Amino acid sequence: MSTSTAAEPPPPPPPHPVLIPTLPDDVAINCLARIPRSHHPILSLVSKPIRALLSSSLLYTTRSLLSCDHHFLYLCLRVPTNPSLLFFTLHESPHPTTTTRRHILVPVPPIPSTPPSVIGSAFAVVGHRIYVLGGSVNDLPSSHVWALDCRIHAWEPAPKMRVGREFPAAGVIGGRIYVIGGCLVDTWSRSRNWAEVFDPKTGSWNPVSSQIEIREKWMHASAVIDDKMYAMADRGGVKYNPKNQSWESVETEVDLGWRGRGCVVDGVLYCYDYLGKIRGFDTKKEEWRELRGVEGLPRFLCGATMTNFGGKLVVVWEENGGSGKETGIRCAEIVVERGLKVCGVYPFSQKRQTELHLLKESSFSFTPQTLHHDNEFLKFSSFSTKPTKPSSHSRLITMNLPMQTPYNVLITGSTKGIGYALAKQFLKAGDNIIISSRSEERVESALNNLRQDFGEHHVWGTTCDVKKGQDVKDLVAFAQKNLNYIDIWINNAGSNAYSFKPLAEASDEDLIEVVTTNTLGLMICCREAIKMMRNQPQGGHVFNIDGAGSDGRPTPRFAAYGATKRSVVHLTKSLQAELQMQDVKNVVVHNLSPGMVTTDLLMSGATTKQAKFFINVLAEPAEVVAEYLVPRIRSIPANGSTKPTYLRFLTGIKAYSQIFSRLAFGARRNRYVLED
Repeated sequence: MSTSTAAEPPPPPPPHPVLIPTLPDDVAINCLARIPRSHHPILSLVSKPIRALLSSSLLYTTRSLLSCDHHFLYLCLRVPTNPSLLFFTLHESPHPTTTTRRHILVPVPPIPSTPPSVIGSAFAVVGHRIYVLGGSVNDLPSSHVWALDCRIHAWEPAPKMRVGREFPAAGVIGGRIYVIGGCLVDTWSRSRNWAEVFDPKTGSWNPVSSQIEIREKWMHASAVIDDKMYAMADRGGVKYNPKNQSWESVETEVDLGWRGRGCVVDGVLYCYDYLGKIRGFDTKKEEWRELRGVEGLPRFLCGATMTNFGGKLVVVWEENGGSGKETGIRCAEIVVERGLKVCGVYPFSQKRQTELHLLKESSFSFTPQTLHHDNEFLKFSSFSTKPTKPSSHSRLITMNLPMQTPYNVLITGSTKGIGYALAKQFLKAGDNIIISSRSEERVESALNNLRQDFGEHHVWGTTCDVKKGQDVKDLVAFAQKNLNYIDIWINNAGSNAYSFKPLAEASDEDLIEVVTTNTLGLMICCREAIKMMRNQPQGGHVFNIDGAGSDGRPTPRFAAYGATKRSVVHLTKSLQAELQMQDVKNVVVHNLSPGMVTTDLLMSGATTKQAKFFINVLAEPAEVVAEYLVPRIRSIPANGSTKPTYLRFLTGIKAYSQIFSRLAFGARRNRYVLED
């Protein structure tokens, strides 16, 4: 006798989640898509199905079809305690009250699986995606690309570029991303792919043919004007027209007037000049004009960036809170006409406008505040933080925004030798320079030569004897008069009295000249530079150049010079400790070591067999040293770094390698002087 059991029927499928009861889903989605995005945080609390819909691409596709999409502002910041790129978006609260503000700065998830120390990335926006292109990781250019889907705030890897890049130019034309420069052309692959284009639809990168004579590496600014890609390099700039695949040099007027980050609104290129005023370049009229009607705004001397926000000019800038322990971020939205006219002005009020303060010793939550006015043409949006009770998952962070190019650079002893070479290299990078020397004749000669190459609006010069306190104070006043502030101060002035002899044979005059210039003069310059930079909103960086003897090794025949250069390292460390003790975070003092440079000072000592050997083996022309050091100096403020550094051109390994090559293979013999 057999028995059987009837199979149990399968369980019924779970009911399909309903977005809105009694409404079909397609109708519900159509209704929900019309709700402004500012209401989404509250809407997500209604039900799980609605919460899931708000993070789906379906909703945003529907919003786009209904023309309900809006522009949103995203900020990318870097914090000293977290070297990763931090992204935020400006969110508008639908129901602001006295306790809940109108605008909230909302964090965006960080880029996954990306080295935290990446710097020099480029950014491009196509549709609802923000692309982060390349960057430098441990001094190596990267080819990685990440894309942020701004609809659901999710990162996804995009196809890599064909070559690694750092500080390239990027722009979008016809829905495709063009990337220019940011790489050396030392190989066939890099030469062929110096410029390339990415098509998001096909997900492919393709090279853009370019002329060899225009291929520069460092790009400090870029923009798209009238469907042409503008890229500003160290020496002038280039523009590319995808329609006819042609390259041209950027107009001289644009090159001379383009300062810092800019943007294009209605065909006009906007940026701020070295005096901190906003001005625009009209390509049809080919002229720069100051933007009138914003006189109430502060002058954007540093830390400012601009963007086209739905056809409006938005400026975001950094401002110190005054105590040195907090940094403010402010934002202005301006509606402009092509004639560089502001449509309505809301007067700036220091008392009514608040800023974003990131406190160094407390956790925080964002509490926004927006100022309104009957005239909505110019609206100020600002944000602040309110200390909250620390939680187990709260983080302590500090804010230190990177300085914006071009940098204002002051170099003492810069009319010849390594000082002059550094000045020239900074000018090639698009920076503004103050040169100085004790000799009025040398200042005038160097100034004329530099202005012939780089124009009158980028370089200024004055006499200064660094061992005289009043001269250095006058130098500071001269810099503030012409540039308002200094980002980078390089103490290069030094002397050996052109005397190479044992100390016992040195005259009193020679010893006084060496010690007062190299030691007393350096102290006076550091004192005045720190006093000036401490009062600048963006602070500044001081670089003290060392020399032979700074590592403690003996310097026979110029013992006094070696002793003063040994003191440079000690003074720098002492100043670093003093600034830390005083909790001064916006001024940093660094050491800079150019190694052996074939200057008049060095070559005057090539009188012995040993001296000739080491000059031929280890020395390099000033131009070679400056070309190596300047990009590394500029990367420090660009990265927002507050950590003291010691930049060296001639490292120990490099020196030993060159000495070995000479002894083993006879390399570098008689390079500069004939040996016996």
